Amino acid sequence: MQKRILLFCFITSAMQINGMKRPHATTAALTAPKKSFRKKAYISTSITTSEAEKHTILFDIGLLPPELQNSIISYASKRPNAPNPKTAIQLICNLTLISPHLAQQMKSLSYCDEIIDNVAHQYCCSHETIAKYLNSPAANRRLSLQYRLMDLCFSDPKNSRSNSRLEKLLAKGCSFTFTYNYKTEQKNALMISCINPHDMRSLFIEKGADINAATTYGQTLLMKLTTYPVNYNKVYELLKDPHLDPNKQNKRGETALLCALRYRKTRHYDPLFAHIIKKLLKRGADPELPDKKGITPRKIAFARGIRSIIDLIEEAILKKSRILSQHHPLSPQNPLN
Repeated sequence: MQKRILLFCFITSAMQINGMKRPHATTAALTAPKKSFRKKAYISTSITTSEAEKHTILFDIGLLPPELQNSIISYASKRPNAPNPKTAIQLICNLTLISPHLAQQMKSLSYCDEIIDNVAHQYCCSHETIAKYLNSPAANRRLSLQYRLMDLCFSDPKNSRSNSRLEKLLAKGCSFTFTYNYKTEQKNALMISCINPHDMRSLFIEKGADINAATTYGQTLLMKLTTYPVNYNKVYELLKDPHLDPNKQNKRGETALLCALRYRKTRHYDPLFAHIIKKLLKRGADPELPDKKGITPRKIAFARGIRSIIDLIEEAILKKSRILSQHHPLSPQNPLN
């Protein structure tokens, strides 16, 4: 309980000093001499009790254990009480101003990555955006590394230099899960590489990239490729990968199959698209897996009224029910009976 109160007090206090850009720019919430600001920073805040009484509490941040200081900034990055990511980053920067320990931690690339990743997922924005907002030495190092990986997305995988450059970047800590703002969309390196005629995707996967890696919103490469306009050849190649998860869901609970049906206008339901749906279903896409609002691919298919798509969905559901009945413990077709 005491730890929660401390967390609340620090987060509230740091929000009160948003806009403070220099250590000597003190406010009513900070009562510390100018020279010793970094050494001792006392925060004054108020907590309303059940009796509606207000108590002023003074904290000396420098005296807190490092573990608690880490908890404070971890809480601030995962559950920020801020209307937008930019304000959330300002809150975290304010916490580092009043804590030498946290300021030192932020110099670490791994610690900085954790902050960037937490805030990016909290607000469903790209890692690139958060790193730019943070604008710390470690964040700028991360951006420099990732921009070099982004440039590599347009290289020729058959070139031996591409392979060696990629290995050097990975040795320095480059990440395949980092997301960029690319052509008004959030994409990771694997998604950007698919635009390249040479396609670095196979080399990236060989070096450890996850084919099911998603953006902070939950969009996967399969979702991107099957949403209109569809890149049919790339989809066919992707569906052959044994590690592909066709039923991975985004933050709305949508799968690639549901996205393909939902975000495509009826006039674009051509035979080629029907073939993509058939391939998705054959690969294991669940036609009855609902999103968070209970909408299934089957419901979308019937709402569109395209008979060829409806037949494919119904056939897949029938096949699914047969497989489930065969594995039912009481089924006579179950090999265990």
